[in-house]
Amino acid sequence: YFMIVCRSNRWDSNILGEIEETSIDALSTIFTESQQCFVMRSSFSVRERIWFLYQFLALYKAHRSTIAEYISLEIGKAITHSLVDVDYDINYIERHLEHAEEILASETIYKDQHTQHIAYYEAIWVAAVISPWNYPSSQLVWQIIPPLLAGNTIIYKPASACMWTAKCINDLLLNCLPHGVFQPIYGSSILWNELTKLPVDLIIFTGSTQVGQQIQYNAAQTMAQTHLELWWSAP
Repeated sequence: YFMIVCRSNRWDSNILGEIEETSIDALSTIFTESQQCFVMRSSFSVRERIWFLYQFLALYKAHRSTIAEYISLEIGKAITHSLVDVDYDINYIERHLEHAEEILASETIYKDQHTQHIAYYEAIWVAAVISPWNYPSSQLVWQIIPPLLAGNTIIYKPASACMWTAKCINDLLLNCLPHGVFQPIYGSSILWNELTKLPVDLIIFTGSTQVGQQIQYNAAQTMAQTHLELWWSAP
């Protein structure tokens, strides 16, 4: 195992902390654990998923200042802007938790005296999520909360430029969710490439068009669904 040293992006380059690097060999085991966890967790109701994430929301609020400070130290953003990002995240999580049952409820799409068609919204399975550096907390929240509420298990790789901020938030999630539901991995760009070659069921990525093209190629080999937000599209 190797340790990744996370440093401040300011003039002093102070060490923020160290994170154990995820080896490529460990990815297949992590993926298998995510599959097994999904099977065990599939019986959880939407209300139960919401309950777990309310515990996370409480911790997120309690660590608001620390998360904002890490964002500023790690990527150089002004602390006032970082606090705005974290407050936005809190509102985003609250809205999703308040409306998740309504959004994920079954829907009657056709009905007559003989027939009734009902659409049910179910999880896809294992989602690989890869986020960029520019909004370390917000990108994580945008990409993680909806698929968790939908019932997916997640393997999450943050950008190498903001791993310490991500670890701070990841540890809060790990403290609230059942084992295996959310599995963060840490490392260089080699890691996301190998991750997206695994037979995951969904890939969520925000980043450059060049990387998005490679991810789309990898996903095509296993027929994984992809949600890609590539530079300047901001859907």
